[in-house]
Amino acid sequence: MVNEGLVTVRQEGVRSSPEIARLAELESAAKTAGKGKWASSGLSEHVRDVKWTIENPQQFVNKSRGKPIQAIVEHVRDGSTLRLFLLPEFHHITLMISGIRVSIM
Repeated sequence: MVNEGLVTVRQEGVRSSPEIARLAELESAAKTAGKGKWASSGLSEHVRDVKWTIENPQQFVNKSRGKPIQAIVEHVRDGSTLRLFLLPEFHHITLMISGIRVSIM
């Protein structure tokens, strides 16, 4: 993640070690290459337009009925409740599935 410019390395208040030095080198290389958060393209190209509410949920369900929908799982509350971002429009939903038995190991 550091090599791709997706995260930064915290160096303040951390004891230096070979691992921290290696991560700092990777961060510097990502900055030089303009990767991730150091990319030269505008931020507006990378900001998602999340739709937090669906105006007519029944119409949305009817339109999508029987079709697979790609999604990103943001959170799993328990075995039958998930928070998802539906792609490509980025609708944010909470999916509750019934008829599932979940056992905790």
